[in-house]
Amino acid sequence: MQLDEYKLEVRKRMLDLAWRQWVALGVKGYGEAWRHSPIDPEALILFTCEIGRRDQRLFDAMVEWVEQNGRWINVTRIKRLFRKTEVVPVELLLAVIERGNLSLLPKFKAVKVSAQRSEEAVPLFLNAEDEAMPIGRSEDHVFRAWGYSRGSYHSRGVCGHFPTTGPETILLRLRAFAGLNARAELLTYLLLHREGSPRAIARFCGYGAPTVTQALSEMTESGWVDSHIEGRRVLYSLKDADQWRSLLVGWPDSPPHIDWFAVLPALTKLHYYLGEISKGGVSDRQQASRLRRLLERKTFEGLNQVLPGGRMGGEHLPVGEALLPFFRKQVDGVCEGLLTK
Repeated sequence: MQLDEYKLEVRKRMLDLAWRQWVALGVKGYGEAWRHSPIDPEALILFTCEIGRRDQRLFDAMVEWVEQNGRWINVTRIKRLFRKTEVVPVELLLAVIERGNLSLLPKFKAVKVSAQRSEEAVPLFLNAEDEAMPIGRSEDHVFRAWGYSRGSYHSRGVCGHFPTTGPETILLRLRAFAGLNARAELLTYLLLHREGSPRAIARFCGYGAPTVTQALSEMTESGWVDSHIEGRRVLYSLKDADQWRSLLVGWPDSPPHIDWFAVLPALTKLHYYLGEISKGGVSDRQQASRLRRLLERKTFEGLNQVLPGGRMGGEHLPVGEALLPFFRKQVDGVCEGLLTK
């Protein structure tokens, strides 16, 4: 199976993952909701900006969710994730924000500086062959202003407030309870992990290490967070963690966790580049050459934590066209590792 065919199979799995997570966040959709592992809403929005261009129902459900729940979006984190994701155009992100929740747009002032408005619009929704989908009788003026052509957006009433039970929405619930600040993410980390250093916690939560170090130091003064020195590191943990998890999550055991801050940007790039690698009807050898350059740049490194027994790419890559089936096996392992959690 060549990559231009394989990308359709991978896309189906990615759409399934996106739908399951949005359903868990309160969207009315098909299939079962994501369960147990806490969801990162900012990472999911950027992922859907890419994968949702192949499913208008999913894309518009995301816009409606932003409309209903946008006040709980952490703008600092989504801007960091935007830089990490790389392949989502800034104009598309700003179109989603403006159409979903106009009050958030001023907070993206620094991001808007790099945006370029074009007279010629790019089709927003594409079919399996990457051809433009018809837009209907009227064009959406907000998306058109940011350079994307699509039919008028209308809220379909498929989304309400995010659910207030279960670990899936714990991050949003903590923001609603304690406010949009780093401590909601820090507490989420401490609920999911036995302990962690400021650097590890900062990487997981999407903040700078100095911000996290100061916040953790202050949180220890509450008496609810412990710290101890191990070698050269200071490690932090939640005192009486089982009781906290029982109160905030619903059971005393630690929920399974996935570092979506690393995984979803890598998945977003994976979907984008699967289309780019096979573009132009190039030969398998040329596809393998393009793929090798991406793997050598560690483009998909964020998927390592869900790849059973290996690394995405690895040090010793097969030569020539043998790289293609090797890569497909790795991607299959990632998809299986995510969708079976």
